[in-house]
Amino acid sequence: MVALDCIVMPMSSSAIYLKAHWLLGEAAAVSLVLVPALCIGQWTYENTHLRRRVMLQIVTSGMLFLFFVPEIIFALRPGTGWGPLFGLSTWARQIELQMILLLAVPGIAAVMEFAERGFGTPIPYDPPKRLVTSGIYRYCANPMQMSCALVLMAWAGVLRSGWMSGAACVSVVYSAGIAAWDEEEDLARRFGNEWSNYRFEVRNWWPRWRPFHSGPPALIYIARSCGPCSEVRTWLEARSPLGLQIVDAETLPAGSIQRMRYDPRDGSGTVDGVRAMGRAVEHLHLGWALCGAAVRLPCVSQLVQLFMDAAGLGPRVISCEMDLSPQHTERELSSIR
Repeated sequence: MVALDCIVMPMSSSAIYLKAHWLLGEAAAVSLVLVPALCIGQWTYENTHLRRRVMLQIVTSGMLFLFFVPEIIFALRPGTGWGPLFGLSTWARQIELQMILLLAVPGIAAVMEFAERGFGTPIPYDPPKRLVTSGIYRYCANPMQMSCALVLMAWAGVLRSGWMSGAACVSVVYSAGIAAWDEEEDLARRFGNEWSNYRFEVRNWWPRWRPFHSGPPALIYIARSCGPCSEVRTWLEARSPLGLQIVDAETLPAGSIQRMRYDPRDGSGTVDGVRAMGRAVEHLHLGWALCGAAVRLPCVSQLVQLFMDAAGLGPRVISCEMDLSPQHTERELSSIR
């Protein structure tokens, strides 16, 4: 199809005016549209590269709602276009863009939750294999739809576009109507009572303040003999986390841990360091859960971990405690990272 396009385009000179470097545009279209689409399709068909296809879906959604929808509006209803955005002072534009990014955090975190804990994506033909009730889903049943509506409304305010506000309203109508009806039937069929119990406790559009939790508590391993670690432990215990059990890291085999570790106990795998702390605070309340979701974003968690390591809060070597239970004799003191 690319080859055919390259042949037919010059033959359509009566209808299309081609500049000298039109092939650069062709290459850009292939790179930015065709190749990502083929990758998502192939990876989904083969059920591989889950994180990559999720990231492509996030980027695609962002481009669709924040660029292509406004471009369509500007083309059909000519006006100031992008002028209100670029007419702002630098500091005002940065603040508004950062506010929009904050509103997008729940949606991005929800997509990541689908991949990390549900082993699927938001696309209906590639749904999560298990019911996702962790992360931001502990507080709201439709964080993606709510985040999308808020971002579109804020974007409409930045662009001073009433038509963009209409797009935000359309997204709400679609989410509350067609999407909700389809999801209710599909999830009830696939997850039965587990879905019913979750939806009884967690609502759409109106988040809870305290988290929802079902099943065995997650585990957070924190060293008791490490000064900074014990302070974090005391801080968490003082806030009565729900569905989270704090365990001494010294109980793990020697050499098996370097930083605090979060184990969701659902087979999705453990996380360490900053990401573990981001997971732990989702068991406190909505405010801390949003902070934890922001910290766990791609690149953000690595950057925060780098800063913490540079500040002297990197991996620790601690001594294992003696096991005084009746079933075991005294163990030798050993070091674990």
